[in-house]
Amino acid sequence: MIQEKEQLIVSTIFACNKEIEKFCNETKLFETNSNIYHFNMLSLYSDIIGTNFKSLNESQILNESYVKVPSTNNYYKYFREVDKFLTGFHLDIQNNLNESITIDTKKVESPTNLNIITFKTELKQIIEKLSKIDDFQKYSNTDIIKTKIFAKKPLFVYGYNIINNIALQSELVNKFQLTQDKIASILYNKPEKLLYFCTKNQIFVYNIEVDEFSILNDFKFDFTEYNYLQKLKEHLEIFAIYEIFVNVNFLDIKFTDNLYNDVKFAKYLEYRKANEIVK
Repeated sequence: MIQEKEQLIVSTIFACNKEIEKFCNETKLFETNSNIYHFNMLSLYSDIIGTNFKSLNESQILNESYVKVPSTNNYYKYFREVDKFLTGFHLDIQNNLNESITIDTKKVESPTNLNIITFKTELKQIIEKLSKIDDFQKYSNTDIIKTKIFAKKPLFVYGYNIINNIALQSELVNKFQLTQDKIASILYNKPEKLLYFCTKNQIFVYNIEVDEFSILNDFKFDFTEYNYLQKLKEHLEIFAIYEIFVNVNFLDIKFTDNLYNDVKFAKYLEYRKANEIVK
């Protein structure tokens, strides 16, 4: 039915607009016209189903959205999925809906300036902005990066905060039972925009761009080796890999009467001082 397709289009835009507003409030990366789109889409939805504007259940509209925010809260992925849907789903119906928008001008200032077409344009602009965000590129002085990591301040890649991201940590637990106490270190691969979550002998990979997890199986990994990071860089032939977190419980190498252990520990400290982001 045409009405079902109309509801799907409008509910997806309505939900995405709410997420844009939430994202902008949380990150402060840019401003949005969310208030105007909010009322415009509510009005359009009420016309579609023949219900009074004030009687609409916003939660029901949100639930009808075709695209859902991923459990990692990766908005770069989410916005691209919404864009993909709106770009290919019944453009004729979208155009008809766009022409039929009627707004209560007493409630909304300049309401007709923003509609389905302008929303799609603005969404593409948001995606373009996010595609260029990489704080590791922005702050060429690594001291700034070190300070932000030490202070647990956000660092954005594709608009995705990679520091202490609760949603990402929850997904690691859900998918791999990888609780925080099992993580020895977290690395950032700058050229490929990947996060590495290292245990004592395994590396779990999160691809920020496509919002996908994998396991690095072709590298024999041993975190206890003082130069593990250098070995990983050489294996991948990528040297812009940064250590952004270390679980100190995994670094508790005590001095003993064993000369080998003492030398190993000294070399490890020397290597970390020369190579790590977090001092």
